[in-house]
Amino acid sequence: NTLVELLKTYRLHIFVCAIFLITTLSVSLSWHFRIMAQEQLYASQAIFFNPRTREITLAGNLAYVQGHLGLDIPAWMLPLHCPIVSSGDPDYKECLWKNEAELKIVHLKGKDVQCYNISWASLGPRHAPHDCFYIHKDNWYGPTNQSEGSFPITGEFYFQPKKNYTLSNNGVFNNVVDFYWLSSGGAAIYISADSPIQVTWNKSGDNQLCLRSNFSGPLYHKTNSYDYPDMKYLLCNGIDSLTTHMYMQTILASPFGLQYPSDQMIRGTHWSLKNCAATSNITQKHVLGLLKNITEHGFEENHITLDGDWQESQGDLAFNVQKFPNLTAMLAILQSNDARLTLSVSPYFQYTSQNFHKVRLSFPAIVVLLFILLLYRQTYKQTIR
Repeated sequence: NTLVELLKTYRLHIFVCAIFLITTLSVSLSWHFRIMAQEQLYASQAIFFNPRTREITLAGNLAYVQGHLGLDIPAWMLPLHCPIVSSGDPDYKECLWKNEAELKIVHLKGKDVQCYNISWASLGPRHAPHDCFYIHKDNWYGPTNQSEGSFPITGEFYFQPKKNYTLSNNGVFNNVVDFYWLSSGGAAIYISADSPIQVTWNKSGDNQLCLRSNFSGPLYHKTNSYDYPDMKYLLCNGIDSLTTHMYMQTILASPFGLQYPSDQMIRGTHWSLKNCAATSNITQKHVLGLLKNITEHGFEENHITLDGDWQESQGDLAFNVQKFPNLTAMLAILQSNDARLTLSVSPYFQYTSQNFHKVRLSFPAIVVLLFILLLYRQTYKQTIR
């Protein structure tokens, strides 16, 4: 009876305690499963970019590649439709800063390498894409504009096209083929040369590689000032530098495969026929005479360069039959002596060449169109004035 009376007396308290325990347990379980769902969603992400801090991270076997994007955009400005964790396509992220820029990141994954394909598009004149990445203590290999090249890269440099394409005491950029850097830690960066790229390496000891796209300097016409610069590059990280480099080659290679020069081009000796003959008026007799001379002195795998007037007119792209009356026989003699013939070709067509007149006759409409555009431009300028 005492227990029954006690329960009647405190039944309201017991009910409240039970409700409190059930509520606490429900909230705890909900919070726990919510955290688990967030962790699973975050683990499914392939692109780790925080739009608030603009920090980007690319994981690898040896180390992480870390950097900051959009340094030219005010820090207080947040992008639209760019959540930290997205429930959509894990391999694609798009961020939009209104009237400023648009950022697209695509995740690419190989067997032992993963990459971010990053592209910026400017939406206004104030935006010039500007990203930086930490180079850490790894050794980096690639182009610089230092007068004394180092391999790996040491010190600091700043590449920006200016007058005479030189930078104070530094020389010109020593690689005109690719903006491509590879680290000993397995990271790599490849920048599209279609963008007006400026590169800063370890400026003032900040231990960063910074990329900026901007139309400035004499390399760009005044009309470029009306264009909004873009920037596209590929950031990769693999289990080691060799694996990353080989993967990059598969991405950057032409559809016809990697085109390597012949080993003989590297091992063999190269002879300038113009210099050896001491005249630009070279003939078949000069070729055979030089071949006889170098083979008698024991040179093998020779390359003879016709860098004189082997054409009747520059741009014909055909041998002058007066100077080379029997080309077939000459090539047979070269081949029998394990020698090759290379040609020096000018980047223009001389007015007297056959190809010049072929092009002129084939494209009369283009010439007329260019004249009309030029006339319209002059009339337009005068109207504005």
